[in-house]
Amino acid sequence: MILRWVKNLILFPIMWFWERYQKCKEKNTVGKMIFLFAFSLTGLAVILISLGFITHLIIIKALQHPEVILIGIGVIWVYLYGKSRYMAGRTSDEAILEEQERSLEEQKENALKGLPAMTMFMYSVFRTESDAIDCIAPLTSAEIQLPEEKYILRNGICFYQFMVSKKGTTMYDRLMLDTFKKNLQYSIQTKLRSRDCISFDAKDIHDEYGNIFDAVVIDNIEDMGKYFQFSVVYASQAYAEFDRCRRIMEMPSSSSLGELTVTWSDKP
Repeated sequence: MILRWVKNLILFPIMWFWERYQKCKEKNTVGKMIFLFAFSLTGLAVILISLGFITHLIIIKALQHPEVILIGIGVIWVYLYGKSRYMAGRTSDEAILEEQERSLEEQKENALKGLPAMTMFMYSVFRTESDAIDCIAPLTSAEIQLPEEKYILRNGICFYQFMVSKKGTTMYDRLMLDTFKKNLQYSIQTKLRSRDCISFDAKDIHDEYGNIFDAVVIDNIEDMGKYFQFSVVYASQAYAEFDRCRRIMEMPSSSSLGELTVTWSDKP
């Protein structure tokens, strides 16, 4: 950095003269060119003499006080070490960020690939269970899709978003919503086992704690007033771990972890 600065300083008079020489050459002003040449040489000489004097002064002072040299070298090494660590950390952060961006793009691509099959499957479920959850049976699969947010990516899991219009304006509490959720999950389980309306590879998930998840799981249901909004996922080990962590967070402190079992085999 210092050498580059010194180099630019020395070359400045020459570059300055060359720029003005080109203009004078076009106008053929010989006298002005001679004056500019002499002026640039003078400037170059002043810069060289000044640099030489400063260098001589530094050397003399360094010989008189050798500890200054050691301190200067130490400062330089500390600076170079700090800079190298900063650049290494920055490179590592950039690599992590790039990896996260690639992972997110891959998740989006997989989410879009799985959307058509999930939409058609859930459409058949809502058609079958519309009366049981006090909803209007959708006529087409397009009716159950949200206009904007068709899926949400969180913790590496894709939560597909669907909607079904309600028959009335009754607002249901969480207990009733959980009942609807359980009934719908049982219908999903039945269709999965009978291979009804399935156009994807449906496999139940068994986690390390012995819990069983259907290949398609209704993660959540919300009453939005005029319609129900559903969050649905393809079951995976990542979702099984996510669901377990969520249940632990929601459990009273006195509850036992042994109570955490997720299975749909006991549904009515």
